[in-house]
Amino acid sequence: MLHHLNPFQWIVVPLLSLLFLHSLVLMARGRHRRSAAVRALLWFAAAAAVLRPEMTAQIAKAVGIGRGTDLVLYLFIIACLGAALYFYSRILKLETAITALVRQAALQDKSQTKS
Repeated sequence: MLHHLNPFQWIVVPLLSLLFLHSLVLMARGRHRRSAAVRALLWFAAAAAVLRPEMTAQIAKAVGIGRGTDLVLYLFIIACLGAALYFYSRILKLETAITALVRQAALQDKSQTKS
């Protein structure tokens, strides 16, 4: 199978493999285990899709989408929207926490200046 790889596959698959292994190492170290597992799964799926592009076409047809490329694009768009909403909610939480800290610091400063 390796002798049938095109130049794109020869370049991308080793890079995806390194990213996959890096995620496995992070999982083994116990740091951010869940996110490392998700990343490992994504890198593995990406490498599989690059190595066997017909697989994405078969999955796409099974779920009622015409082309494998369209399936990958739709999944990417959904993932980007999910990430945007996740980060937006994190920003809102950070803003709330910063506001509470600033209020607390202002009240402490005000009480110290009265004394």
